Amino acid sequence: MKNSKLIFFVLFVIIKTSLLAQISFTKLPNQPSDNIVSIVSDPTNNDIYAAATIKVVKSIDAGVSYTLTANTGVGNLNVLYFTPSGVLYAGVDKSNTNSVGLIKYNKATNIWSEILGSPQDITAIVEDNLGNLIVGTGTTGNYGATNPINKSTGMFYYTVATATWTTINSGLPNVPTYTVFPFIKSLVKTSAGLIIAGTYGNGVLQFSGTTWSSYGTGLSNMNVNALALNTSGQLFAGTDAGVSSIVNAANAWTNSSAGLPINKPVRTVSMNASGTIFAGLGFYHYQNGNMAGDIYSSSNNGVSWQNTSTGYVGGVVYSLLAHSSGNVVLGSAGIWKSTNNGGLWSFAMNGVSLANQTIKMVKNSLGHIFVMCRNNALGTRLPFGGVFRSTDNGTTWTQTVDGIKAQDLTVLFIDSQDNIWVAGNTQKPNANGTGTIWGTPELYKSTNNGTTWIKNTSIVVAGDSYDFIKETNSGKLYVASSFGTGQTNLSSSTDFNTFDNTLNLPPNNGYHTFGLAVNNANDVFLGTETMGLMRSTSNGAAGSFTSVTSPVANTIVNIDTFCQDIYSNVSNIMTTGVNFYCSNNNGNSFFPLLNAPTYWAHTNDMAFTNTGKIYTAVNSSHFNQVGLYLMQSPVNTNSAFTQLISFGTLSFYFESLFIDKCGYMYGVAKGNGIAVSNARVNTPRQTALSTPVNNAANVVLTPTLTWNSSCDADSYRVQVAATNTFSTTLIDQATIVGNTYVVPTGILNPSTTYYWRVIATNDAGIGTWSNTFNFNTDSALGNNQNYSQPTFTLYPNPTNGKVFLKMENLSIINSEILFFDALGKLVKSKTIQNTMEEIELNFQSGFYFFKIIDEAQNTLKAGKLLVN
Repeated sequence: MKNSKLIFFVLFVIIKTSLLAQISFTKLPNQPSDNIVSIVSDPTNNDIYAAATIKVVKSIDAGVSYTLTANTGVGNLNVLYFTPSGVLYAGVDKSNTNSVGLIKYNKATNIWSEILGSPQDITAIVEDNLGNLIVGTGTTGNYGATNPINKSTGMFYYTVATATWTTINSGLPNVPTYTVFPFIKSLVKTSAGLIIAGTYGNGVLQFSGTTWSSYGTGLSNMNVNALALNTSGQLFAGTDAGVSSIVNAANAWTNSSAGLPINKPVRTVSMNASGTIFAGLGFYHYQNGNMAGDIYSSSNNGVSWQNTSTGYVGGVVYSLLAHSSGNVVLGSAGIWKSTNNGGLWSFAMNGVSLANQTIKMVKNSLGHIFVMCRNNALGTRLPFGGVFRSTDNGTTWTQTVDGIKAQDLTVLFIDSQDNIWVAGNTQKPNANGTGTIWGTPELYKSTNNGTTWIKNTSIVVAGDSYDFIKETNSGKLYVASSFGTGQTNLSSSTDFNTFDNTLNLPPNNGYHTFGLAVNNANDVFLGTETMGLMRSTSNGAAGSFTSVTSPVANTIVNIDTFCQDIYSNVSNIMTTGVNFYCSNNNGNSFFPLLNAPTYWAHTNDMAFTNTGKIYTAVNSSHFNQVGLYLMQSPVNTNSAFTQLISFGTLSFYFESLFIDKCGYMYGVAKGNGIAVSNARVNTPRQTALSTPVNNAANVVLTPTLTWNSSCDADSYRVQVAATNTFSTTLIDQATIVGNTYVVPTGILNPSTTYYWRVIATNDAGIGTWSNTFNFNTDSALGNNQNYSQPTFTLYPNPTNGKVFLKMENLSIINSEILFFDALGKLVKSKTIQNTMEEIELNFQSGFYFFKIIDEAQNTLKAGKLLVN
């Protein structure tokens, strides 16, 4: 079975100098936001407090901005509660020191303190008329045969004056068919002082002071998530099947769900001063449903509901607060706010950035960042992190989960067509088959920049999870899955849609996959549980996989992008010996890396640079070996590993690494967000020359040389020579900022062929020379008309179906624009006859490529177009 990764909580930024390199990181300006599970208002001054996983934030300006309160010292926050006198309590799973479930906040000193003796897993709190507390408990993720998914240890009474706790479970019913108490979701107090509880499994209960009993009759759904009282005492219950209401305990419950989605849980309910009711919706992780959330409101006391989600883009709505200012504040992945009674929502978390459980990041061709988040799967109410997108390099984030069902996400990948793929890990069903948890792993693809996701139905259903996705240079996509019992553990697609599920069938397929890599020759390497590292040198053809190492358990594999060395690592924890190997002959043989720390559990990820530096993020059973390591290529058995994080340094513990096209390295730390290197780790790519085009004729004597600018370059060096060897140069100009250079007067002669090239430089070093272009100057002396290529602008991009093409300089005639779909098929062409062309596309949504060519088929401009 797959070994669980060791989890280390880490806090800060690494700045470490090594013998081989110096590297430092800075966290992105903001992070994919943590889940906000509870929002409350201080009754004494209307300040807003919101609870994330382990932190509480505060707003004193009705949600315009927030600041952090002191460290809570807990493992998982569940609920916030203000007493009528303004005392703030938080119910938690447990504190980090004494493992208690209730903490208290001192507003004057900004200190959270434990309430000793309190039970763990407190999920609901209310103060009675005596000034004492009644608390309810609950846990989610109980997968044993004797337990339901949700259960609790019941109710407790806290006498504040004596600081004593008493169990108050008399009359509290067991969950049907079980011998455990229900999860206590909500507690409220009526104006008469009656305590009412919402339970998950046993409906709504009331407390007489000594015993619990049912509140009302006829409740249609007994899974109650939230309770709210209006000013007239009418009680509203948000359930897994909508909203129900009741006037008092002597009456029957009324279904008040007209207009709400059928069977989508109402997770939170709040009311404003004018009586408008707001409901936040979203499926639980153990239910089979889209993880996108919704907001509904009712202005007629629950008789009918309207969707009021305009502007909201995100997942499950965990908490709502109708604030006294008139603003409505919402907790999901971060905090959202509406200033017009739910008519329009916007993200509103200014002043703080609380990181979700970030695991992996990728970038598409537009430079947009996509991040996969994964919370703990067991023992928590919030195991789903989801996918986040930033179009401004981490300044703002959007949770993009529409179409994804709850998964313990495992893999995120962007293919050559800019499709985004995400997949997950199963949730376990109950052992006795009752209350089965939704858990089939699914593979999703987005073709519209993450706005919506579609499940792929052609791939084999994974036994446990989809773990790895890679693509070869030939455009073949591979997806590795777990537990290939009776089926393949590797599938492929050549059209990025339909999968071949015959590639690596049992019995000798290695069972569970632990790694996947492809090299430049389109060979495929699969790390397995029982067959070691398997290889196909036949482009992944069915039946072509054979073991190239001993059948060592849990084999991870990575390939150096540049030199093609193969690294194989065993992921189960080792206490002696070497478990890290390298091959420089395509896996035909491996040699041990003797200086690898002997206690490495496994490599979380590896990143390779074009200067031969190899960065390895390491997990270990010994904390002093956890961190980021550096090795220099070429590698041999005695190569040194330099730890870039020293023991005792508060540092990022990176789950994954990513180097973008600009040459910067990103480290992704679970619960601590994303950091980017302060300097590039890659030297610039080869520069592409633009104008004069190669073999251009009749070029003026002072031409403007242009090339494609690149984000991985700080400056450029231009050389012009009379020969293509550049042994003697006429121009050798360095430190050019920008992508143009004007040849000065008096250097070039008429009717002469010249050669030119460009090389880029950045903080990591010098790139490689561009291809050499040549041009021939004009034969007419004194003819110095400025030579330039046409310039084209295609807009808008993205477009809804119509684009405009603007061209300046008509010196080249018979130009043509060609449009291609994601598979490279020509779908439209148009001759350019005017300086402004209007082009109707009539394309389906997705990414397309365009190319503008002249009559000699030279490419004048190329790019990508997104059609919404």
